[in-house]
Amino acid sequence: MDLTETPAALDYVCEELGYSQAPIVVIDDDFHWSHLFPDSIQRAVTALTHTTAG
Repeated sequence: MDLTETPAALDYVCEELGYSQAPIVVIDDDFHWSHLFPDSIQRAVTALTHTTAG
């Protein structure tokens, strides 16, 4: 999502999640990160795979 075109998303990541730079990956309110973290990407894939498989 382009934060420059979606003010509500910008407010969410800045005000609710506390980020001041992009890119940001948001899986849900408890699982999010900024920057490139391959281990977090793998955790997200694993969590989503288990959620959709069951």
